[in-house]
Parts: sequence; structure tokens; C-alpha cells
Amino acid sequence: MLFPKLNQLQEAGYKALENRQFERALRIARRIHKKRNTSAFEIEGRAYWGLGRTDEAIAALEAGAAAAPSVYLFWSYLGHYYSDLGNYEKAIECLNRGMFLDAPEGEFEYNLAVVHGRNGNPEMALLYLERFNWQDSAFNQALVRASRAYWLARVDRAEEALQECDQASLHINEETDADSRSRIVSTRAYAYHLLGRPSESVRRLAHEALQILKTDEAARWLLREVDGKPSASARKGVLTIEGRRSHPTTGKIEAYTTVFAVLAETEKQALEMVRPFEPLESQSTLRVVKIDWLDPYPDVPMGVYDVELEKQ
Repeated sequence: MLFPKLNQLQEAGYKALENRQFERALRIARRIHKKRNTSAFEIEGRAYWGLGRTDEAIAALEAGAAAAPSVYLFWSYLGHYYSDLGNYEKAIECLNRGMFLDAPEGEFEYNLAVVHGRNGNPEMALLYLERFNWQDSAFNQALVRASRAYWLARVDRAEEALQECDQASLHINEETDADSRSRIVSTRAYAYHLLGRPSESVRRLAHEALQILKTDEAARWLLREVDGKPSASARKGVLTIEGRRSHPTTGKIEAYTTVFAVLAETEKQALEMVRPFEPLESQSTLRVVKIDWLDPYPDVPMGVYDVELEKQ
């Protein structure tokens, strides 16, 4: 037998998830099920989610939570997945179930803040972020402070948001994820916008955030606010562009593509809209692979509305 022991099966299952080998992870989960260990439900649920089989992912994790309700991971993943599906009420219910279990300190407080914020309640998000003593915990300080700055800006507390951005920046290190780093910059841009700072400053910071993470939603919105104007001839376009860049390890020049949803009048205008979203080294190499024009939107500000992750 290839993986005769439970711990070997578990290690192989988590490794498969890490490598995005989701079908392999499912096969391993079935073998763990035969050993009657509840880690099978977690591996199974995460693998189904990675495959886009969301109903099966939820069902597996619900079964795990029913079998082992004291295992916080089931409630954490359920809260995360229900939130991503837009079922915020169910997400909050699951996260509240996990709140008092033996979990890493701050995990459920932070996730509840995220869900309440997504659900249009930034005041409640701030309440959860402020009720926990983050400074004395091992939780990611840059992430917490970036999130707090974001929600402060959303309730028009712009000066406080800027102060929190300054504090968040002090905690950035090599382990800080791109989402946290881009959020600090785009939140600063949003606070500048609220305070009536020059549009050029807002635009510069939005561009900086996009260089960190091209899917930064706040930066997209700000660029539409600063530069987007409605046009009677604007249409929705699904734009595929190709660019070239150096491979991060080999240095070899490689091509990649990104898909954008834009509102624009012409193909040329659409290309210029998406240029700031791409790496600086690639911007001069961009070309349109195709653009599919859809419905007209004459009363909506032009700009970039969505970004799909790039493909090699």
C-alpha cells in the first residue's frame, strides 16, 4: 500500500491541496474515510471547493462538523465558503459556532469582521476588529490594521483610516500577503478621495495598489470615480489582452493573457484603461487578442469593472 498510515495519508492529502491536485486529494480523502478519521471531510470539502463543486464542498464540511463539532476548522471553512457564496447569514452562524472552540486566537473575530463588512455592515466589522486585543496576539498585524483602515474609510472616518494605514505599513514584512499590501495603499487612496485631495494623488495610489494586486476592487472603483465619465456610445466589452514579462525565477520572457470587463467606446480606449493593471515591464508589450462587445451602457461611468486572473 502506498500510504499505509493515517498520518502519511493526511500529509499526502494536504500536499495535494497545496499543489491544486484536487482530484488526487479526493482519492486520498476516500482512503482516509476508510480509517474513520474526520480529516477526510476537511480534505474532501476543500478539494471539491477547488474544483468549483461548491454544493459538494459544503456538504462534506457540514458532515465533518456534524461528526466532530469541536473541530474549529470545519466551522472556519464553512464560514469562509458560505461568505464567498453570498450566504452571509449562514456564514455568521457557522463562525459564531466556532468562536469559542480551541482555535488560533483572533481567527474567528477577524473572519466575522470580514463577513459583516461584506454584508454591508462596516460598523459591525469595526466592532469585531476592535473587541480583540490584536497587539498581544500572534495574528497578522498588517492584515488586521489594513482591514480596520478599510472599514474606517467606508464609514467616512478618513483621518483615522490614514492613521491606521500608517500603522499597518509598519507591520509589512516578507510574509505579508499581496491582498493586505494592496489594501493599505488603496485604502489610503480612498481616504484621500474622501478628504478631497488632488485627483492625481488618488490616481497614483490606485495605480500603485494595482501593481501589487491587479484585482484590487477599491482601486478599480477609484479609477472609475476619478477618470470615468458616462458616454452615450459606451458599451460593455470583454477584453482579452496579451503581454510579455520575465519569468520570476528563470528570467525567460514569457507571454500571458488577462481578461477584463470594461465599459469603453473603442478598442483602443479599452486597452489604455487596462494598461495600469499590468506590470510596468509589460505595459509597453500589451496587445488586444480579442474584444467581445456587448450591451450599451450610456449612463454608467466608463472604466474597468472586473479582472480575471491571468493565464500563462
